[in-house]
This record gives sequence, structure tokens and C-alpha cells, in this order.
Amino acid sequence: MTTEPVAATSQGCRELSGRELARQLRADAAAQAAALAAAGRQPRLAVVTATNDGGSAAYVRSIAKAAAREGIACDVARTTTVAGITATLAQLADDPEVHGIILQTPPSRGGEPGRAGGRHPAREGRGRREPGVDRPAGGGAARVRPGHRGGGAAAP
Repeated sequence: MTTEPVAATSQGCRELSGRELARQLRADAAAQAAALAAAGRQPRLAVVTATNDGGSAAYVRSIAKAAAREGIACDVARTTTVAGITATLAQLADDPEVHGIILQTPPSRGGEPGRAGGRHPAREGRGRREPGVDRPAGGGAARVRPGHRGGGAAAP
């Protein structure tokens, strides 16, 4: 039995089946890869990653494994500068042997690829906690807890 990935509910809302949609997308990709292979062309996916983060690397490996299951070659390019990302994407876009490109972990708003949290530079420093320092919720002066050594703040 085949299910449609999008179905209407009694309230008029649309219900999306993620598993069915993913299955259909994989089937479409496999069909396109088979058509390329039948024409004598190796289907090729390029993944550009902008971080050395372990979680991202594991995700990229899973993409490569999924591509290999469908007969799609997968090349991974790692670069950690905005200029490097831009140049790599431009080069891949001009390559007629590349049939798909994924940018994994795009640069943060601060312009530094893969920077944890993607915090804007103007907000840097906000929300940091120093050990042994209490900060009042509504603002005001910080207090060093008695008996704590260090913390960088003077007692009031």
C-alpha cells in the first residue's frame, strides 16, 4: 500500500508524512542516478563542509553512505573560510560532472564558518557566566560569592 506524503485532515490541515516523503525523494534520486548511469555518466554529489565539528562530520559520512547505496559518487570538500567556501561552491557549480551540491554547516552570521552558536559579533560576551559570580536578573552590579577565589570581579 502506498501512502501519499501529504494528506488532508478533517480540519482542512495538511498532514505530512516525513518517512513517506523521504522514501519518495530517495526513489526519485535513485531513478535519476540510474538514468545518468544508463547514459554512461557517473552520478556525482559534492558535499562542502565548513566546520571540523564531529557531529557534522558524522552527518556528512551518512550522506556519503546513502549516496553510495544509490550508486552516486560523493566527494567531500572541507574548508573553513568564507572565501574558501565561495570558491569551492563556484568551482563545483561550473563542473558539468557534478549533479548535486550540498553545503553542510553554512557560515554563521558573524562570517566565521562553523562558529559555535553562530552568535553575532555585536552580541559576543552577553550571557557569559563567570564561576563564583552572581549577576542580578534585572541588571546591576555583579557580586562575588563569599569563599570563591577568582572570577575576575571585585566584591562590592
